[in-house]
Amino acid sequence: AGPPMIRPETEYRILVRSGGKEARAVTTTPKRFTIDEALLINVDTLEPIRNLVTFRDDPTAVFTAPQNQVIYQDNLLETRFQLINVKAYQVGLINLETDSEFVIEGDFLEDEDFENFERKSSSPPLEVTDGNLRLPWFAFAYAGRYVIKVFAMDNNWFDFARSSPENDNIAFGSLAGDNFERPLFHIDGGIGLFGSASVDSIGFVILPKN
Repeated sequence: AGPPMIRPETEYRILVRSGGKEARAVTTTPKRFTIDEALLINVDTLEPIRNLVTFRDDPTAVFTAPQNQVIYQDNLLETRFQLINVKAYQVGLINLETDSEFVIEGDFLEDEDFENFERKSSSPPLEVTDGNLRLPWFAFAYAGRYVIKVFAMDNNWFDFARSSPENDNIAFGSLAGDNFERPLFHIDGGIGLFGSASVDSIGFVILPKN
């Protein structure tokens, strides 16, 4: 029959029994979340230069449309959306290539630093107050096709992500004051993550500088 449909703004509970012990957790799914626009904006005036084609506009054109061919560090990339009632958002970046070249550069980067860049990464939880979420160029290490996922996080996911050392994409910065000795799990009788998020995606192509 397949997995059940997960509904927005709904409470879900889990109960695990093993060896005479129990673990329990609860999550409330966020409201449905959508990215309204993906734009290239002027680095000086912050005015829109052009809109990118989104999956909602035309899923077949996201990686082929001329407006979605973006030159690395040419102005600024931004997503815009209606805020929903969550504490923070998280960005996941997926480079779909296997052997594309590096575009990232900087005097502070050593040769061994390039060995640590991955084609998948995620941001720490990000506070968004105006519905505009800018994508820092330093988050993009490689040329090629990208899928960007923006997650509106429930409280369990938010606490786990902000307290977990794995979320270390320094390009996005981090929430102030978040220094934890161990992750926050919100599971009674166990450890792990039982959380939920509402997610939407955009896609485009990063081209190397000329």
